[in-house]
Amino acid sequence: MKDIFLILFTTFLTLTSYSQEQKNWTIMHYSVGSNSSEIDLMSDIDEMKQGKISNDYNLITLIDRIEGFSHDSLTLDGNFTDTRLYQINHNTYERLEGKEFLPEIGFDHSYEANMADVSVLKRFIQYCKKYYPANNFMLVLRSHGNGVAMCPDAEGGQMDRIYPAEISNILTNEESVDILGLDVCSMAGLENLYEWRPQNNSFSADFVLASSPLSGAWAYDAILNRITNDKTSISASDISFFNGGKEKNLNPKTMTPIDFSKLIMEEIYDNQRWASWGLFDNSKIIDVNQG
Repeated sequence: MKDIFLILFTTFLTLTSYSQEQKNWTIMHYSVGSNSSEIDLMSDIDEMKQGKISNDYNLITLIDRIEGFSHDSLTLDGNFTDTRLYQINHNTYERLEGKEFLPEIGFDHSYEANMADVSVLKRFIQYCKKYYPANNFMLVLRSHGNGVAMCPDAEGGQMDRIYPAEISNILTNEESVDILGLDVCSMAGLENLYEWRPQNNSFSADFVLASSPLSGAWAYDAILNRITNDKTSISASDISFFNGGKEKNLNPKTMTPIDFSKLIMEEIYDNQRWASWGLFDNSKIIDVNQG
């Protein structure tokens, strides 16, 4: 009887050590800074720290940096040039270990990931879904794009990129997300959206945010600042792009994928009126293909 109790107690400890409070949202930010985008990317992370005022959702980033661009040593823990994993909170961050999904990432050794390897992206999503469970997930790919491919990484001596079909071929339905945000240039092609259509027996996204030509980085501080249940902080300065009236904050405990997507699009419109962005309901892409 004593042995059975010990087994059960050990199992309980194991389960509780892995469990996290399930929140409504986890944002997964795949920060590919192994190229010239590193300069802007560090500004993005700083904006995230400033903008994330609510603890009611998770924000996890896998970031890769490179020598020769940004020398920022304050936004995160030093001017590192390897690949690291963080949870972002208000004006602070927590460095994370990669556990069984990304065992190469630890506190006592350096790891240089090829972020253009979709298997790394897959393991990052798996890590987030296990250790930061949520009702809804958004995946943001942040780097460069050219319409054909995105997230270039040349640190291994040869330029590699993520191609849309690679995502469909290597990721599975288990890695699917509610929102896919392509914070890169020129990836709003219909062929790309069709690759990630719902019910395709592979990776899918219900909503996709992407730009057609060149574009700028999202205003992460403005976006995250509006994800709060504090109604007193509602900004009444901007008119809602979609519904008229004034823009409103969203409670992270109750916001839906379409409402979150619209909020992001409103802030893109407010900050990048020179660019051409689209919010796509990807469930309609099959109708476009058959039209």
